[in-house]
Amino acid sequence: MSSSPHQPCQFGPFEADFQSGELRKHGIRLRVQALPLRLLALLIEHRNRVVTRQELHQTFWPGRTEDEFDDSLNAVVKKLRDVLGDDAGKPLYVETVPRRGYRFVAPVTIASPAEDAPAATQPASAPTHANDEKRDDSNAGRPLRGWSPAALAAALTSVLLCFLALWNYTTQRARQKASDEPIHSIAVLPFENLSGDPSQDYFVDGLTEAVTTDLAQIGSIRVTSGTSAMEYRAARKPFGQIRRELGVDAVVVGSVSRTAGKVRVNARLVGPADGQYLWAQSFERDADDIVSLQDEVALSVVNRIQASTPPDELARLEHARPASVEAYEAYLQGLFYLNHRTNDDLLKSLDYFTRATSLDPHLAVAYAGESEVYGLLADYDVMPDREAWPKAEAAARQAIRLDDSLGLAHSALAFELWKYEWDWGRAKTEFHRALALSPNDANTHHVYAVLLAAEGNFGDAKKEIQVARQLDPLSLIVRTNIGWLSYYQRDFPAAIEEYQATLRLDPVFVPAHQKLWMAYAVQGNKQKAAGELENVFRVFGHDDMARRVAATDAAHRYDFAVKSYADSGYLSNYEHARVLSLMGRKEEALAALSEAEAEHSSWLTYVAVEPAFDSIRSTPKFQQIVAEVGARSSAAPLPDMGPAARNIPPQK
Repeated sequence: MSSSPHQPCQFGPFEADFQSGELRKHGIRLRVQALPLRLLALLIEHRNRVVTRQELHQTFWPGRTEDEFDDSLNAVVKKLRDVLGDDAGKPLYVETVPRRGYRFVAPVTIASPAEDAPAATQPASAPTHANDEKRDDSNAGRPLRGWSPAALAAALTSVLLCFLALWNYTTQRARQKASDEPIHSIAVLPFENLSGDPSQDYFVDGLTEAVTTDLAQIGSIRVTSGTSAMEYRAARKPFGQIRRELGVDAVVVGSVSRTAGKVRVNARLVGPADGQYLWAQSFERDADDIVSLQDEVALSVVNRIQASTPPDELARLEHARPASVEAYEAYLQGLFYLNHRTNDDLLKSLDYFTRATSLDPHLAVAYAGESEVYGLLADYDVMPDREAWPKAEAAARQAIRLDDSLGLAHSALAFELWKYEWDWGRAKTEFHRALALSPNDANTHHVYAVLLAAEGNFGDAKKEIQVARQLDPLSLIVRTNIGWLSYYQRDFPAAIEEYQATLRLDPVFVPAHQKLWMAYAVQGNKQKAAGELENVFRVFGHDDMARRVAATDAAHRYDFAVKSYADSGYLSNYEHARVLSLMGRKEEALAALSEAEAEHSSWLTYVAVEPAFDSIRSTPKFQQIVAEVGARSSAAPLPDMGPAARNIPPQK
């Protein structure tokens, strides 16, 4: 329950004192009946949640029939909205939640109770002269000379009213100034599911993501990634705090309800002045016209913030209507599971994207999603490279054939060209095309940064990954891979610091553990490498291996842990080669790399800059593999730091 409004409160230009029964606007008292004011008090007391019809029935009209209750409630709500100047279709204060109740949606400030100063019972200091006690107190308790009590009260009231008017004017001017400030960056916070059906969460989240993707195509504004925005799904933080944490000028908030074949979205834009609504609008469409609804929401936001938008970008916000509403809903479900990023959820996502394309073979966004999932399944070693990557390429190319302006499709194709075909030049061309079409796509900036680092172009890689971090400030994988870039440059302390910072946010984030143990090992910190490798065993569920490492004496723990990892049978050929090289087993490492090359492992794209291979880097076989992969073809060579500078541990 929210804090009680028994104290005076303020929302927008209104001040309410429910104890005295007064409602003021800009300091001027409004005429309002008792029942609408009581309803306002109840809604504010329970703000940020829906006050149900059942609660209102029991509170205000117990014993009334349902029809009588409906008539009374509608009349009181209308009177309250009339007083507030509110619009049921575009609510700023009282939002109707169909078939459920009402909710107060404006930010409210509750006044703190004034603390009365304690009455003085003794003088502040003892009298210094005896005759001080004989002062003439004959005027004590009288009003000021020449002022009657009524005149004095009137004067004080006038001063107070002037002060309140000045304060209100200053506040409104400040709010107006803030609302006039240009908006250069926004975030779309998760829309709220008002259907009362948790099984519709996928629909609401998918719609939120689709609106975000639409806005991400506008180059004149920075749009925070949906991944970071989704972290605020259940957060009850002030909008101002959320804006500051995401580093944006404004946030889009809203709710979605779906009833009787209709979809309704109530959207609001909260601006730079905390809690100030710059725009509010309701959108309603038939359930089979979801795409038009999402496009209209995005266009309305663009128009309100007056973004400088070229015609070609505006045109991309208007999608073709899908042939099947079932197909588009399957696509939204695919998005829902794709954003979870676990192996099981990726497979579910693939099922939904495939279903969407089978229902509507012309749904380009579903093919783009399918391509992205196949790429991730290969990258996560869930599906063999030779099975997953060709399917990723086919889906991406089909998406582009259907809609060449789809940035996500060009990004997915770029990923495949780089990771599987080892065609670095064409991959970069596709990344450039993707970023031109979707300049706010954090994932594309992130993956492109890793490609640039893998070929040794660390300057541009750093620029790209910082853009990704700005667009997706809460992303754990982006933060982890900022450390990865430092690792590739042999700045192991900086890499370790970034990995540790990530693990402070999520102690079981697997990629950070995997990269941290290797950074410790290459740095030569065997004790910490063994401890972190033990953590890797645990997060992968190999508790027996972790226990055996922990039980080994400290002098032999590192060697035992690394050997256990190398001999586990769980490693890809590329990862096996890294560990063997660390252990000084050079011929075996080169043999494992040859096997990775034969199976066309996508991990070989990192071979040219991987520090773990420094012990075998100068061998002809290694140079042959680097040439085959095509890595570092356009990049400056790595500096020759030498084993001592790299602090590589001596191997037996």
